[in-house]
Amino acid sequence: MEVFKTFIFEIVPNSSLNPLWSVLVGWVLGLLTIGGRGLIVGVIQKRNSKKAILIELDYLRFILADKSLEIGRLLKQIDRGFLKWYKDVIDRYDGPGKTFFSPADLKKCLDSTEDDEIMKLNYGDVSYHNFQIQNRIDTPIITAYLSQVGGLSPNFQRHFLDIFRRIKMINLDIEHCLYIRSTHDNSSSAIDKDSLYSDFLRFNKHLFEAFKSTIDSINALEECR
Repeated sequence: MEVFKTFIFEIVPNSSLNPLWSVLVGWVLGLLTIGGRGLIVGVIQKRNSKKAILIELDYLRFILADKSLEIGRLLKQIDRGFLKWYKDVIDRYDGPGKTFFSPADLKKCLDSTEDDEIMKLNYGDVSYHNFQIQNRIDTPIITAYLSQVGGLSPNFQRHFLDIFRRIKMINLDIEHCLYIRSTHDNSSSAIDKDSLYSDFLRFNKHLFEAFKSTIDSINALEECR
């Protein structure tokens, strides 16, 4: 407090303070009382929670993009439009981790490759066991700050809760895939296996779209900064 007073009066000498300045300085110093500190601490906490959420979502977007590519190749969904979308996602990310494409290779592919060549990124004949069960999406920071987003902007809250809901739905789909995989492996009926494989493909297609839509929601939330 004393340091702050000294700083104020060094900038504006006491003799030159007009009544308006006196009121302003008194108001600023009042913020640094116990109640004022609480207000300032609250503002800092909101800012820190928002920053932490955005950092985790930035990494999550990067992870989901690679998961989309992995499943998309199996489902034969990779085309030029997808690669442009994928490039936009990974270009936003500057943290640790590796992607299937380096940004330079991806740009080269889009600049010079014919559409037929891009389609070759999709796998040929795939079987049930080509599909890897996706790991659950863990978001410890988002979960920890769930109760603290109330003080942020309404748009930020809306997109944040939408992303949280989408992640929960993704994890439910992953659990369904685990159940189908277990049931399929323990079944001796060829008919049952075909039916389960169809269900498995359906859930993976849903995951492919869910990963992409969650990324789009993260992009929308970033616009609320």
